[in-house]
Amino acid sequence: MGNNKKKINLLFVLLQISTGGVERVVLDLARNLDRSLFNIYIAFFSNGNLYRDLSEVCRGLFHIEKKPGFDPGAMLQLSRIIKDKSIDAINPHHYAPFFYSFLGSKILHRRSLIYTEHSVAELERITGKHEQLCKRWFFRNTDAIVGVSWEVTKSFKKRFPAYSDKMIDVPNGVDVDRFSTPIDRTQVRAEWKLSPEHFVIGTIANLRKVKNHACLIRAFSRLNAVYPRTR
Repeated sequence: MGNNKKKINLLFVLLQISTGGVERVVLDLARNLDRSLFNIYIAFFSNGNLYRDLSEVCRGLFHIEKKPGFDPGAMLQLSRIIKDKSIDAINPHHYAPFFYSFLGSKILHRRSLIYTEHSVAELERITGKHEQLCKRWFFRNTDAIVGVSWEVTKSFKKRFPAYSDKMIDVPNGVDVDRFSTPIDRTQVRAEWKLSPEHFVIGTIANLRKVKNHACLIRAFSRLNAVYPRTR
């Protein structure tokens, strides 16, 4: 007899699908979730260069053409996707996708809603009416609230202690196999004018204030003063 267990229809909701940390996390999840258990769908507000990669691993991609400012139509578009594709669980990443997912997932169709936040700075922008909605309604009816680091989850619990039991941290992982391509290290280091005795430290991040590159540069300077062979 075959396995007739119903698959879970999972919808990720993103701001955009250009290359970025959030988008790579969702792409890795979509690639690695068990296809015998999940059907993967993605909705997004702004198109980008990951469309092809995502289309190869998802059952459906949906461009929500959100207008500037508050757009009730975007909420209704998401709600129709949830209904038409019989979505079981919705996982928005960042607050705006969470806000626009709430109507369709918890009010109109009563589906599971898991909100994932990637940034303390993004969390700090939840103020005024939005903060009151979260305290009185949104978080009360959300099934889980995920921080991608302990720091994000700690900030959630400090701001919204009444819902601490729903908050967990799931640290971002890195698929190291993607970087296992054989290379000639000696040749590459020579191209960068690095000697064999140099100890090399690298970082990859967007040029945004929240990434705090200035602190990293100061730290590298202090390290190099003590260990001059670092680069």
